[in-house]
Amino acid sequence: MTEFQAFLPNLLLTYFTYLIIIASPGPATLATMTIAMNRGRKAGIIFGLGIVTGSITWAFLAFFGVAKLLSENSSALVILKVIGGSYLLWMAYKAFKSARSKTSPQLEISLSDFSSLKIYLQALALHLTNPKAAFAWLTIVSVGIKENTPSWVIASIFVGCGILVLSIFMLYAFIFSNQAMITMYQKARRPIEATMALVFGFAGLKLILDNI
Repeated sequence: MTEFQAFLPNLLLTYFTYLIIIASPGPATLATMTIAMNRGRKAGIIFGLGIVTGSITWAFLAFFGVAKLLSENSSALVILKVIGGSYLLWMAYKAFKSARSKTSPQLEISLSDFSSLKIYLQALALHLTNPKAAFAWLTIVSVGIKENTPSWVIASIFVGCGILVLSIFMLYAFIFSNQAMITMYQKARRPIEATMALVFGFAGLKLILDNI
């Protein structure tokens, strides 16, 4: 088995975990939806780019700070994996609670006559102060990094997750500037979030049980 084949399953699991995390309802996703619905596609795209910039900033801090330490310290890695698993279980609880609710979650966003730069900076500030964003990347590090993980795997996770977050938030900006898609999402919201609860719960339990 080649090195690529050995690390590929874990790499794909990391991408899938991150995709589910960033696609689930939270301050960043709800804010992007709100801006796109109320201010239009252009504002949604600009806001989404601010979120992406914030996410990449958190990723940089996680991978080039925490990841290097963890790849050389097996005890710290186990602790972080348990923390990451616990965060996924918390996400499962939040998704389950939201799925039970008949009311869609809302987030108040100031819709003053902001310039494009101010919209971008508002999104960046939102994500840089968002605990979910920090925990998301710490979770990704805990899922994707093992002892002696080669640098190409770390780079692949960083780049791949960057592409995912950009794609998701641009997609949100396009989708939620269209009333028909908004209606479709509202009808499918509860089954989607119930599925997310199951995925988060399974991933969280696996991450914890594999490291205790």
